[in-house]
Amino acid sequence: MGRFLTERVVVCGDLIACTPVHIGGGNSELFADMLVARNGENVAYIPGTSLAGPMRAWWDRAFPASLDRVWGAAEQEGRSDAGSASMLRVEDAHVCGTESSEFRDSVGIDRYSGSAADGIKFDREVLPKGTVFNFSLVLEIPTNSESPNQVKSEFAAMLAALEAGQIRFGGAKTRGLGKLELKNAKASTCRMDAGDAMLEALLNPPVTRIEAFKTLVANPAKTQSRRIVDVEIHWRSVRPLMNKDARQGFIIDAIPLTTGVGDEVELVLAGAGIKGVQRAHSERIIRTLMKKGPGLPEGDEEKQAFNNSLVPDEIIEWLYGAKGQVEETKKTGMGAVFVDDCYPENDPIPRELINQLLTNTPENDRDKTRDVQRLLSDCSATQRFYPSQHNAIDRWLGGAADSALFSVLEPGLTKGVFTIQLDLDRLAPGQSIAEKRATLALFLLTLRDFKQGVLPVGFGVNRGLGAIDVTKIDLALSFDDKLKDEGWPDLGGELSELDNVLDDLKTDWETYAKKLLACEGVAT
Repeated sequence: MGRFLTERVVVCGDLIACTPVHIGGGNSELFADMLVARNGENVAYIPGTSLAGPMRAWWDRAFPASLDRVWGAAEQEGRSDAGSASMLRVEDAHVCGTESSEFRDSVGIDRYSGSAADGIKFDREVLPKGTVFNFSLVLEIPTNSESPNQVKSEFAAMLAALEAGQIRFGGAKTRGLGKLELKNAKASTCRMDAGDAMLEALLNPPVTRIEAFKTLVANPAKTQSRRIVDVEIHWRSVRPLMNKDARQGFIIDAIPLTTGVGDEVELVLAGAGIKGVQRAHSERIIRTLMKKGPGLPEGDEEKQAFNNSLVPDEIIEWLYGAKGQVEETKKTGMGAVFVDDCYPENDPIPRELINQLLTNTPENDRDKTRDVQRLLSDCSATQRFYPSQHNAIDRWLGGAADSALFSVLEPGLTKGVFTIQLDLDRLAPGQSIAEKRATLALFLLTLRDFKQGVLPVGFGVNRGLGAIDVTKIDLALSFDDKLKDEGWPDLGGELSELDNVLDDLKTDWETYAKKLLACEGVAT
């Protein structure tokens, strides 16, 4: 049965991927473990449910009082009300134009050996940065709705969050994927309780009727602010810095990971790898306090063996996330740290060059390097790449081992910015302010060690690659009086100015250290 409506608001526009996006399709093939969702015409798309879920979660944090009224509520046993349908209708978002996809190779690192863990490797198909999806969202206000103007104002606030890229979608949201921004948005409103208004809306294309809604978009309702610490780590490479592409070529074995749409691509350092460096170093700090190494990876299954090698302490899960648990006390989920993909400052790379490096066959094995150099010389924008040869040494003869030659296309020196967010609302959920402050201290210690240059990033860090020089670390958060009253320190400015903050957190950090059966005091 239909419901009587007072007004309908229709919003259309483009969702543009600022980072690669993965919306799982539930199927897998031989060439990838996790494929993107595709419709019956084999076109990649974002299902309406995958759009509605993150938007509803954002609304729950921004306007919790109106969540069920706007997004609907299911019937619950023991309640007299019969539930309600959602006022919002979200359409599937399909890829516009020519579709292209990429594959990300992910692997778990064994904490004991430092190498790839057995059975913890998977490939993920992603839609690259720059992909455009069509977007359609409808708000239908029922006749018996309370405060319809307030609902429209809150709706406008959500649109502003979409335009700012504050709502992430799909998988691996804390590891660099899923940032979409709403662009070219047009909104139309139509009265549904008057025949003349409905007829006028049919005669005049809704896309032209946007003026009445622009005022609300310009002045959206005030949301409950998220307490986010924005971190920017400005760096320059000291040694070649790259993530390795999952694909392997014929004339060169390893090429840098790239991403892009169209005829050009660019180098990318995956957020998953940057976050992995942070997590591994945080675990190292906690193990030092516990006076306990990772131990041998033991377990009945490969995945269990890998999990057993991780730090068995909740402070790591509070920061970096953990698999959700059924128990009421175990709801860590995705953690508090979000790390974006990083795009070093380099010129775009012709996609054809990457294709040739992957598909061209050498004239003979000895001339592989010459073939690569010839391809690079044909493109003036790629003079920053250098093919290098690596060979294992025969331990008996002392010469090059047979069939152990490995080539890498190393990028030249560059610079960039690692972008990290710390969500204070997800930091040590349900714990005391002392434990929240101790967790913040651990996060700041990892940033300090980034600053000191002891954390290499990317591929081949044990073989001379990945060293960086951090030139500056900026932190930004506008604290209000409520946060100060809760006991949070004042953050902001460059990390070099945060010695006082670490001193402020020292007592809580030492208390947590003692809890881990560490020494009497821990210097920050």
